Amino acid sequence: MRCVAQLRQHITANHYEIVRIVRQANARGCAIIVNSTMATILVADDNRANREALAALLESAGNNVVRAVDGREALARAQEARPELVISDVLMPAMDGYELARRLKADPGTAGVAIIFYTAYFGGQD
Repeated sequence: MRCVAQLRQHITANHYEIVRIVRQANARGCAIIVNSTMATILVADDNRANREALAALLESAGNNVVRAVDGREALARAQEARPELVISDVLMPAMDGYELARRLKADPGTAGVAIIFYTAYFGGQD
């Protein structure tokens, strides 16, 4: 009787080990491998709170974020960092977002970068 109980324990332990190994193999087969850094993204905004909030959100998702306080600084940083994406405020001092986009597209080194405008709307009182 004792041998049967020991055999059951041994089989049960092996069963759980086999199940664990199969589950790990299946998980590896289904896993999506993601680089530790998803993309380099440049955030240009003269409003510090907006710039930092957006940068923190993007960094928490695994992106490398480069920050700029205006379009002129953003253009220089884009030429250095070669980001895949620029997220820019429209209304900024020194150089606005529209001029930044024109200059990025005119430069062969940054012409392929994607650009998103991220701005406030001041059209009405409400």
